[in-house]
Amino acid sequence: LDFSKLEKRREFCQAEVRLNNRLTEGIYLGVLPVRLSGSACRIGGTEGEITDYAVQMVRLDNRRQMSRLLRSGGVTPEDMQQLARQLAVFHTFTDKVRTPFDKAAAQADFEDILKVRRTVEVRFGRQSAELLDRAVVFSDRFLDAHADRLAERIRSGLFLDGHGDLHSNNIFLLDEPVIFDCIEFNEHLRRVDALNEVAFLCMDLNFYGRDDLESIFLDAYSSEFPAVRNDADKDILLYFKLYRANVRA
Repeated sequence: LDFSKLEKRREFCQAEVRLNNRLTEGIYLGVLPVRLSGSACRIGGTEGEITDYAVQMVRLDNRRQMSRLLRSGGVTPEDMQQLARQLAVFHTFTDKVRTPFDKAAAQADFEDILKVRRTVEVRFGRQSAELLDRAVVFSDRFLDAHADRLAERIRSGLFLDGHGDLHSNNIFLLDEPVIFDCIEFNEHLRRVDALNEVAFLCMDLNFYGRDDLESIFLDAYSSEFPAVRNDADKDILLYFKLYRANVRA
């Protein structure tokens, strides 16, 4: 991240509003200057030196945050179907990315978990740290075996400019689901395979013990946006769920 200059912070705030407005309506209102006048600091207005920028948003009802509703048992099958349809429409119309498959970058994404290997060993023991080692070996072998299919998925329009951080903390289940807080600061993390995107939410549902909701979501999503087209794609979805589990860990 590089937010070191005022202009950079303004540009990233503008990007946050622009990119999130692809999925939301009436939530991201704009970018306001943060001004310093004497000892007073205020957001908006025309007086004083601009020292920073802020994204103006509508405050959402925290009681309807999906992660909270999962803990309380308040997420319904209808919620998942509605969410799946909304995401499928977004994936249908968002920009498709046609850059060649970068196996080295995919390996690096999965292997990022090794940054915490030492901490894992200290806190949880050698066996836990060795589990990370085995996971990385598995990842390398999996990518070798599935590189052609992953490249083919890119050519088929299944690699897209998505949300990038699709887990239940970033979803509010209102009359219409609100998917907010996409990744604006790193294109690599936002431009992903469609299955990489939905895998984060699927893994999150597994974490909360709601495999039933995962099945409902995947069925509804696939009926609108068929991202799983063969047995290899089923394996790829599972692989991306493992990667997203690394992110959560």
